[in-house]
Amino acid sequence: AHGELRADKLLVATGRAPNTRKLALDATGVTLTPQGAIVIDPGMRTSVEHIYAAGDCTDQPQFVYVAAAAGTRA
Repeated sequence: AHGELRADKLLVATGRAPNTRKLALDATGVTLTPQGAIVIDPGMRTSVEHIYAAGDCTDQPQFVYVAAAAGTRA
């Protein structure tokens, strides 16, 4: 299971950013991180009453299982 792997190239994918720029969230007062992620609490509530967010647009870890779990709760 452990050993040496030889390859010609290595792809490292890090630093994904949510695509929230065109949502005009600044007009709503929803709090964003400096990277543009929507800040939510454990109940997926944003800083604005009645506005919720789920998935990779939020400040939660961007893993498929995290987004899928949020989707089932949403």
